[in-house]
Amino acid sequence: MTFGLFLFSCFISFIIIFAAVRLAIKPLIIADEKDENTIDKSELYILRDISVLSNDELDEVIQIYYNKASEYEGYESYLKYSRVLNELKESKYLTEEAFNEKMEKLANHYNIK
Repeated sequence: MTFGLFLFSCFISFIIIFAAVRLAIKPLIIADEKDENTIDKSELYILRDISVLSNDELDEVIQIYYNKASEYEGYESYLKYSRVLNELKESKYLTEEAFNEKMEKLANHYNIK
């Protein structure tokens, strides 16, 4: 085996390992970013277990957090679709009137005021 072939093999191995690690870590990083803003149900059960919340209060708190999370997801969807409509307006596909009408429909669908 020549030195050049050895060096080439090391380079290819590095690329493969780098790509594998990057693909494995990326979902974990994204999951950590989302978890910072949410509370897991198991964390709320701890409050019940240490007698801070009753069973009824726990159910109410879980429902509050569920509603809050669904509102947040709806707002993210609204932002994504509003960016799409804005790009269509900027590319002259939509007129100002059509853009405003579609944005109003989008805001009504996601209950954004």
